[in-house]
Amino acid sequence: MAKYKATGCARFLMFFIIFVPIAYFGSKYLMDSGKWDDIKGKLEEVSSSDDNSGADSPSTFDYGGSDNVESDLDEKFDQLIEKVNEQADKISEQEETIHRQNVLIDQLKRQLEQRTTTPSNNNNHRSTPQQNDKNKTSLEELLKEADRALKNG
Repeated sequence: MAKYKATGCARFLMFFIIFVPIAYFGSKYLMDSGKWDDIKGKLEEVSSSDDNSGADSPSTFDYGGSDNVESDLDEKFDQLIEKVNEQADKISEQEETIHRQNVLIDQLKRQLEQRTTTPSNNNNHRSTPQQNDKNKTSLEELLKEADRALKNG
């Protein structure tokens, strides 16, 4: 019976201690022997047959000239810049809409304040604290009635 058992972490580390050197030296051997070029060629064939079926998907294994890669990157960069500019325009339009809505809200608040103060001014006399209490209670009663009406449908 084993006195000590390896934990999952210890097993994982042992695997990498063995796997990483094998992978490194194996890839170095493939590159030096020229077999790596054969593998790349086969991958290009597979990717070119896949690219014909999907027109918009860019080739992952495109090993053409550096000019081709740079032109593709420039096109993608330009497309991304256009998208960023479009999003910036949308954001500015939304900010303008928010500003307009805030102005409208302020105007409506002022109109509401004027309407609530106008009936007391039409009486041409100062309201007593008792009348203010009556106005508040009547307003509260109206709000409660409106809530009930909305709830009842």
